[in-house]
Amino acid sequence: MAGVLLAWLLPVTVGMGVLICGIIVVISVTYWLSKNPFICLVVLFIAVDIPRISFKLFGLRAEPEHIASGLLLLAAIWMLRRQETLNFRWIFPDALLLGLIVMDYFSSIVMSVQPSQTLKWSTQQTLSILPYFFIRILISDAEKLRRAVRIMIGIAAAAATYAVFCYASHILLGTTLGVSLELYEGIPALHGTQYEPNLLGSFCGASFILSFIVYLKERNKKMLFCAVITATAMALSMSRAALLATFVVAGIALVVSRRTGLLDRRASRKMAAAVLGLTLTLGVVVVPSYIERFSSVDLSDVASDPDTQVRLLTWAAALDGIARHPILGNGVGSIQLFFSYEEFGYEGLEIGVWIGNTEMRALHDTGLVGLLILLYFFLVLARRSIRFLRGTLNAELLGLLLSGVVYFIAFQATDGSLLSFFWVHLGLLATALSLNGSRSLTNAPSLPPDVSNTQV
Repeated sequence: MAGVLLAWLLPVTVGMGVLICGIIVVISVTYWLSKNPFICLVVLFIAVDIPRISFKLFGLRAEPEHIASGLLLLAAIWMLRRQETLNFRWIFPDALLLGLIVMDYFSSIVMSVQPSQTLKWSTQQTLSILPYFFIRILISDAEKLRRAVRIMIGIAAAAATYAVFCYASHILLGTTLGVSLELYEGIPALHGTQYEPNLLGSFCGASFILSFIVYLKERNKKMLFCAVITATAMALSMSRAALLATFVVAGIALVVSRRTGLLDRRASRKMAAAVLGLTLTLGVVVVPSYIERFSSVDLSDVASDPDTQVRLLTWAAALDGIARHPILGNGVGSIQLFFSYEEFGYEGLEIGVWIGNTEMRALHDTGLVGLLILLYFFLVLARRSIRFLRGTLNAELLGLLLSGVVYFIAFQATDGSLLSFFWVHLGLLATALSLNGSRSLTNAPSLPPDVSNTQV
């Protein structure tokens, strides 16, 4: 109302009136968010799960996660001014990630052949990373962390449910909402609200592992449903990398859970029944598609597979840029300035090339310096997590670590580090580590006090 009144009273244009209204709305929303950290988490988790929704803003692809990052950045400023309401403690991985952001901008401004463009992409990358720090600020104790993990699992399960609905609609009614047909030459591959099927596969695979570990702690039917529905969406994505990553980490999770006592016979029977039911239900639909997907793989000639051909061509193009500036890189997203898929023989596909491997993309964009910072960041998080878990079993930390390994494996073929859902996950992991001195985190029981009386 205030914006409308100002626009009516002042001699301004319609555009100026809309701008005034927009500014007032942004200020009001950010102030409201600063008063509601719990709502901030919900908004953030929803926004990072729907990157498929986008629109053009200042010549860039703007997604809900970018808008949420901008609003939460303003809200965080108000929060930090009220430091008595926060219990934020910096840890070394935070500094490493800030160093990576600085390196993004340095390479994009100093080393790029077109700084104006790479600077935009580096800003976009920063907006994708910022949720890591929002998580670090918003979650100040172990109880909030446990609650946040369950909220994230619930929202991931909702996204997976929508994706499965899209697939069912495609099979029964022939619709294409949430389904890609052109990516794998007619094989229906599910992308749901994610940018593309490989990313949905890695996202749902990681969510499955996390919900599986939390289920073993709580023995709750809702958490079992979350595990089953995310596993279903992962399978329907037709992503071979995500399938491999999920199977490998699921095997590790079973061994670790068995040794730590999280997995007992009763839980084993429940999970086995759920997996058997899922396999029988999806088998008729998924197995023929997977046979066709894997039939293109020839171990004697790996390059004969169309997907592998694209990745090899992209990596070869990336190596050319890496050789040009191996130490400081070429700027964020800069490979798009040199190559397009049309140059690789894909007529009509004029979009810039996307490097699918996380480490190679970092090496190309920010050079050896940026790659070492990124790898050291991953290494510190993993090493500290393992060290803590050896002394005290914590289901949330274990689930976050193992599901993070799903991302690490899957992102060797399709890089998702440009999107915020990955950084939200790492933010939760870093927060669990920063709270490792909290009595509620270290002393909280990792198993229900009486499993036999817990509803399953």
